[in-house]
Amino acid sequence: SSSSSSSTSSSISASASASATATNTTVTTPSTATTTPPSTTPSPSTTPPPSTTPSPSTGLLHVPTVAEAGLLAVTGALAGFSAGLLGIGGGLIVTPVLSLATTLDQQTVLGTSMLAMFLPSLASLNAHRVLGNVRWKAGGLLALGTSAGALAGTYVAVHVSETHLRWVFAVAMAALGYRNLPSTASKAAAAVATKAVR
Repeated sequence: SSSSSSSTSSSISASASASATATNTTVTTPSTATTTPPSTTPSPSTTPPPSTTPSPSTGLLHVPTVAEAGLLAVTGALAGFSAGLLGIGGGLIVTPVLSLATTLDQQTVLGTSMLAMFLPSLASLNAHRVLGNVRWKAGGLLALGTSAGALAGTYVAVHVSETHLRWVFAVAMAALGYRNLPSTASKAAAAVATKAVR
């Protein structure tokens, strides 16, 4: 009996010890560290500023100043008068003025000059039509040739550098002036001599 009592007490004591051990044991689970990936969205402060380089075609303001408007009006009046009187104006007046007095690139100068002479050409054509000064067949053939030439010239103009285009225009104007100067001088001299004889 004493033997069974001692085994019972030792069993209780072992159970109590195991219980105490289980109570004091802490279970540790490994911690899983989570890392947030870096944001790929650019910060507003790192956004590059807009380009301030002006477009080549905006050399002349969309809304001209008073001085620019006056220059364009006077140039247009001279070109229209020359177109009606001599059949010229766009290439000899409008193009040089726009090229020298504005910051437009040469290709834009050419396009603007063509637009400027469109209505004056129609007005002058109508006036000469009323007077019977138009030869429609000859004019139509010339129009076909000039249209083809204009397309070819425009293609070349937009594919060459502005510097080369300005040089071509300057040489053409100088050659035209050199060709017309002796003729004009000789006609003036002949007119003076005729008056002197009379």
